[in-house]
Amino acid sequence: MLTLGQMMDNDRTIREQGYLKTTTIYPDEAIIGYMNIKRKKGKILIVNIPIGDYIYTFKWDVNRKK
Repeated sequence: MLTLGQMMDNDRTIREQGYLKTTTIYPDEAIIGYMNIKRKKGKILIVNIPIGDYIYTFKWDVNRKK
């Protein structure tokens, strides 16, 4: 049981690496990472990021290609 618990902790740590977390981004800085979102059927994914008085909109084509 102890070994299984350690393996599960290790799996959780690996999954958490690379995901975006709430943080402050200063001018001339950039971040990169994964976003974990619930997927619904659709063709376009729209992400709105409010910064100050502006809302920056990003659109991704999520259509499954065959």
